[in-house]
Parts: sequence; C-alpha cells; structure tokens
Amino acid sequence: MGLNRCGKTHLAAAIVNALLDRGEPAYFEEVPSLLDWLRAGYGGKAGDDFDSRLARVKDAPVLVLDDLGAEQQGRGEVTWAQVTLYQIINHRLEHQLPTVFTTNLPFAPTRECPVALPTRLAARLREKKISRVVSVAEVEL
Repeated sequence: MGLNRCGKTHLAAAIVNALLDRGEPAYFEEVPSLLDWLRAGYGGKAGDDFDSRLARVKDAPVLVLDDLGAEQQGRGEVTWAQVTLYQIINHRLEHQLPTVFTTNLPFAPTRECPVALPTRLAARLREKKISRVVSVAEVEL
C-alpha cells in the first residue's frame, strides 16, 4: 500500500513477470477491469458465465489485484463489487492461495484520506497470521 505513483503496480507486475519467467502461472488484473469482466459473464454460456469466471479468479495459482479500492462508489453502502471482492479474497485466504493486492487506501479513514478500504476487506487483510502488509514509500526520481 502507498500513495499514488509510488511504484506499487510496478512491483506487483514484477512479481508476476518473475513467476512467468520461471514457468509458474500467475494472473494480474486491475480491480475495476476484473469486475467488468466478471459482470460481463452474467448470461454467458456455460463455461464462460459469471460463476465459471469467478471460480477461475478464486482458484488462480497466484493472483495479483492492482488498485484495490478503486471500485468504491459511495460511503457506507455495500456494493456488488465489494461483495464479489470479499468472496474472492476470503476464498483465497481460507485456501492459502498466494495473493498480492495494491491499494492507495488505508485500512481506516484518516484526516488525510477519509475514504478507506471496506471494513470487512481491511479486517481480512490485516490478519497477521495470513497476511503481510508492505508500505511503499514515495520515491522521487
């Protein structure tokens, strides 16, 4: 996690590229694009419908989700996007599947950033037994 333009996406992409270079499967997707792709599966044909797409994401060997929190629309309301992301994250945590997230949102609102990750997602990502949070500091080039 870190401010905009501090290198989070670059680091996440490097993780995926290193895995792919070793012949290991990895899936990288920006959260809003992932949600659009999942939503487009409603009414799709068998094997490419919403449930099939969701299962592929939930069970990807390594999943990297870029820009977690970009899907948020309003304050306090639980949206389809938040529920869907919680299902993905919770499934992956329960099955101990490697997952990397990037976000510029804090776990809780602050004066500087009144918008935060949804409480349920933040709680799962803060569990020290199963998660490691890395703060990326802003770097001037």
